[in-house]
Amino acid sequence: MLGNEEQGVAPVTAGACAARVTLPGSGRVESLNVSVAAAVLIHSLSAR
Repeated sequence: MLGNEEQGVAPVTAGACAARVTLPGSGRVESLNVSVAAAVLIHSLSAR
C-alpha cells in the first residue's frame, strides 16, 4: 500500500496494515511521486 505525498494512507487503511515503512527525505526535493517511491523501496529491499 502506497499513500499520497500529502496525506499518506487513510487511518482506517493504515490500521489494517501489519507494518509501516517510511522513506527519509534528503531535504533536496520536496517529495517523490509514487512510482519513484516504489522504486526506491523495492531497490532497498532487494539489496538486503
